[in-house]
Amino acid sequence: MKIFKLAIIAFLSCTTISSFAQKTVKASTAVDPVAEKLYNKALVEIQNKNYGAAATLLEESNRNKINFSPALFNLGYVDLKTKQYEKAIDNFTKVINISSDAEAYYGRGLSYLELDSFKLAIADFQKAYSLNQNMAKAYRGHGTALMKQKEYADAINLFTDAITRDSKDNEAIFSRAYCYRKLGKTADAIKEYETLNSLSPDSVRYIISKGNTYLEMDMAQEAISAYSEAIEVDAQNEEIYIFRAIAFCKLENYYAAEIDFNQAVSINPDNDLIYINRGNMRIAVKKYRDAINDFDYAIKLNPNNYKAYLNRGIAKELYRDRKGACNDFATAYSLEPESVAADYVEQCKEEKYIK
Repeated sequence: MKIFKLAIIAFLSCTTISSFAQKTVKASTAVDPVAEKLYNKALVEIQNKNYGAAATLLEESNRNKINFSPALFNLGYVDLKTKQYEKAIDNFTKVINISSDAEAYYGRGLSYLELDSFKLAIADFQKAYSLNQNMAKAYRGHGTALMKQKEYADAINLFTDAITRDSKDNEAIFSRAYCYRKLGKTADAIKEYETLNSLSPDSVRYIISKGNTYLEMDMAQEAISAYSEAIEVDAQNEEIYIFRAIAFCKLENYYAAEIDFNQAVSINPDNDLIYINRGNMRIAVKKYRDAINDFDYAIKLNPNNYKAYLNRGIAKELYRDRKGACNDFATAYSLEPESVAADYVEQCKEEKYIK
């Protein structure tokens, strides 16, 4: 039976939009004094991230002065922060109906984006940057909507528009790097990560992404160097050790890989990806019983990860437990019918190990 080993690499997902700053302009002195007092108290609560208290104060402020635009705007902001996207859309729309506000269009665009309503999001981002042509984040938002639809080349153009307006827009640079990676332009992605590292030398996220890109390019030694740099910044991040261990495995340095996997376990023993990847490594060094134990624990932590069953099946096959292997392949297939498990299950059925 032909055996395939799966590389379980948990690449960090590309973030969408940076935090959306609320308006902190004080209410006009012409505003009802009670509404103004409530509104300014709400701003303090927002700064302290007490969003429930802030929402209550803002709603009361708006009741004291109907259609009080700053209160409505910040209610939209609070809704966005608390993932109440439909409510956010409603409040930003109320602001837009009072005055054509670029920030309100941007906020509503973010809300639509979170709901995967891409056309509506793009329309709002376009309206935002038509009102304020220097609003880099609106171009970034438009680019993100395109990126989420896998329109990577067009997204790059929008991220470039954002960066042209704000050369330190890290989120736009990071997202452009992601698009370059998806298009196979890994050298361009590396340059972006190096730029990000120079802008934010203490941000481990960018260093990890650079390492992951090197890993995609089969430049394992360069990946190891990047992950080692990341560990110097954050030695308690288990994902970095997982990635570096995978890079060591590519170089067949299994001793170093084992050390990194064990370090990852010591940091976070409840991360199932550690055990899946360590199990894969133990298959490579023919420690099949130890590999099975790792997959057992991964399944205990996450019983819905088909890859753990699939890879445990491979380990059992090599451990000469054909029936146990077929049972695991069947479970993997039930969790993910479109996976390679389908081929294994078909062979097991032919051999009458499973029905």
